[in-house]
Amino acid sequence: MRITDFLLELEPVPPKGIEMSIVEEKYCKNFAYPTPYVLHYSESHRREAAEDLEEYCGKMNGKDHDLAGHFTVINKAGITLYGLPKEEVFGNVPYSCYLDSIWRDIRDSLERIGGDPVYYVLNLARGLAAASQGEVLSKEQGGAWGIRHLPVCYRPLIETALKAYKGSEKAAFDKERLREYADYVIKKCMLAKNLPSGSTAHSLCCFSRREILNYSSGGVVIVLSFLWKNLLLKNRISPTATIPMEIN
Repeated sequence: MRITDFLLELEPVPPKGIEMSIVEEKYCKNFAYPTPYVLHYSESHRREAAEDLEEYCGKMNGKDHDLAGHFTVINKAGITLYGLPKEEVFGNVPYSCYLDSIWRDIRDSLERIGGDPVYYVLNLARGLAAASQGEVLSKEQGGAWGIRHLPVCYRPLIETALKAYKGSEKAAFDKERLREYADYVIKKCMLAKNLPSGSTAHSLCCFSRREILNYSSGGVVIVLSFLWKNLLLKNRISPTATIPMEIN
């Protein structure tokens, strides 16, 4: 509870907020899928957490397929800001688990892309890169991959999503074009890896230009992902800053 309370009071924060998962160290080193977690917090949960912190912390635990994606990107590109080196904390994640995690995140895109087009346009491209070429990419990198590998007719759509993701401009999308794009990429993913059809909603956080803070104490690891770069660029924090946290 004290960690969540700290996050609720933390100022300033990046425009997209902070997302954090607390996972027992044993599941980081000896990966389990789906991965058990002690607590999850994100900006979308801020109001709920603020209204009744005890109730929120009591129910925000369980098992999450998405953490396979988090851990995979940590292993590839994460930077330890505080605590043990990531190599001493996180073990290998089977690629099949990473791919399944990605697939769970994008397979219902046809129904959801209109509600969050930037997220799904880039995540679909990232998912196809994983399914077809074994790539582990951020959303931004996935968008760049899509521009290079997907049909030219989808290039303006992806470019618009990338600009919006970087915060350079507001985006306007044609809903039919979005659905056409989602349908095309999903079918390509299924062909690439013989993936099953289905619909399960998940939210896989990408670590595009994000760094990882892990603090290990008493067998608990905090995986904190946020737009650290934005804070550095705005001179809000020092590149060597540490974030004090206390675990009871």
